[in-house]
Amino acid sequence: MARKHPARVPASDGALILPAELLRQGGLDRSESAAMHAERRQWFVEHGVSPGDWSRVHPILLASSRFHGIPNCAIDRVWVRSVGLDEWRRIHQGRQEPER
Repeated sequence: MARKHPARVPASDGALILPAELLRQGGLDRSESAAMHAERRQWFVEHGVSPGDWSRVHPILLASSRFHGIPNCAIDRVWVRSVGLDEWRRIHQGRQEPER
């Protein structure tokens, strides 16, 4: 059975890409996690995105994770298992960071 892979689309010019340090998911204690989420919320506000608008926040989180080579969602984790983390990162990294 053939596997479906997510689209391999680089971040477009002008796309909002979170800094990698605002994408951390593990290895943080409670206070560090709260501080990181507060910084992430502030970043969204500064870029004109309501942190409560999931329809705008979610695509930015996914694009940012892929841009920085961080598997974020279930389909990314499945893809990493099928092709390997090095290959997944090779596909998604190496793109120029968009201008802010």
